[in-house]
Amino acid sequence: MKHADIVSILRSHFSEVLERQKERIKNDGVLSDKRISNIKLGLEDVNAAIADSRDELYDYAFCKGDMPEELSINVNLEPIMERFKIKCKEGSHDHDMLREEYKFALRNYYQDLLEYNKGIRNYTHLTAATATTASSMNYKKPENRLENIIEKYLTDMKRSGEWSARSEEGQLASFALLTEFLGGQFDILKLDGKTARNIKDVLLKLPNNRNNIKATRGLPLLEQIEIKGLKTLATGSINKYLQAYQSLCKWAVQNNYITSNPFEGMMLKNKKKDKRNKFDKLEIASMLTEIDRGKDGLAKTEFKYWGALIAIYTGARLNEIASLTVDDIKQNADTGIWYFDINDEDGKRVKTDAAIRFVPIHSALLDRGFIEYVDTVRKMRDSTDRHDLRLLHELTYCNGSQWGRKLGRWFNNTFLPKMNLKTDKKVLHSLRHSFITYMSAHGAESSTIKALVGHEAGTVTEGVYTDYGLDHLPAFKDAIEKLEY
Repeated sequence: MKHADIVSILRSHFSEVLERQKERIKNDGVLSDKRISNIKLGLEDVNAAIADSRDELYDYAFCKGDMPEELSINVNLEPIMERFKIKCKEGSHDHDMLREEYKFALRNYYQDLLEYNKGIRNYTHLTAATATTASSMNYKKPENRLENIIEKYLTDMKRSGEWSARSEEGQLASFALLTEFLGGQFDILKLDGKTARNIKDVLLKLPNNRNNIKATRGLPLLEQIEIKGLKTLATGSINKYLQAYQSLCKWAVQNNYITSNPFEGMMLKNKKKDKRNKFDKLEIASMLTEIDRGKDGLAKTEFKYWGALIAIYTGARLNEIASLTVDDIKQNADTGIWYFDINDEDGKRVKTDAAIRFVPIHSALLDRGFIEYVDTVRKMRDSTDRHDLRLLHELTYCNGSQWGRKLGRWFNNTFLPKMNLKTDKKVLHSLRHSFITYMSAHGAESSTIKALVGHEAGTVTEGVYTDYGLDHLPAFKDAIEKLEY
């Protein structure tokens, strides 16, 4: 294949992509500041890759040595090669040439898109003959634009303290989709029942993981939903979007922007909600036998060994376990009780306010040398000056999955299958269900269990009049010590 052929193919591909983006700008208005920022970051990545003669664009944007395959140049080239019937093997001269030119073509695409977006508001060539009269224009009040309404809503939620009880990442993703469909300049006064139904219809057709799979990545939203045969969003995910929009519109009604909530009552019934099954005692006992084999078994590294044990004896969530630092392992001076301090400090995330809690360390962990392990990691941190070192020090941080990705993948994809315990509804999170079940079976009170696993209080008395602090450690310790497998 000639170099000129490759240039022609890439020029044709990116020209079509650019035209689609131009059409969106014509319909929806200029790109948002966030979108512009993301494009500029992409442009920086491309320029750096070209300058450094790197094969990939995004090496340093992801965990070292763990870049998702779907973001490599090879995967991005696949639909182009398929469409233009290019047949060349990876590693061949033609394929290497195609990879290299792709970077330059992508750079020009980013530059052209930014330039077009910038020029869309260039009014310097207007003449009296072509200018629209002020009386015929339908000006929108800036305060009624969707992007401004969302910004004000989020500001109020954060100020009121309600934001901490929500998933910030999920809320922002929900509103990003809404803005993608309607446009940031959309007048909130036009948000009626028909528009809400259209949004719901889009959600029902929306491919799951749409921005990462090859078939839909890079396509406009309305083109993504037209592709057949793809797995769509689960009912629970659709309801999260609809709940976010319902809450936004409820706030807009209360603040006199609109008079009614078009998303009221639109959530789907979810009778077949996917619930995780618990592990029975025999299954957990077999896990413990295998874990205790240490380096001779499946749990041969420290993060596997201690990560699995902490999950079994605390019922904590994956990222709560993976985010722990040595400073989160404490001993109460008055009682001598060792405990986990699960908190939202140092960039850690918790699901709700109730997830910030103190959990006594079960004697099963202490007897296995847990405190000695903590001291070893503390010395490791201090000697290397790695202040972000986790208690499970072999874990690394990844965007989206945070610190828990490596532990979750090992437990769900390796440990459980090799133990013949893997099912669609049995994963690491199932240990949380097991912990709750067997704590209850051993006589622990509901309020105690909720406090230990970080569930919201179920009654006004629990929520308002009970502050589960260090004074409760002895009672919690007594309760958790009754847990046996």
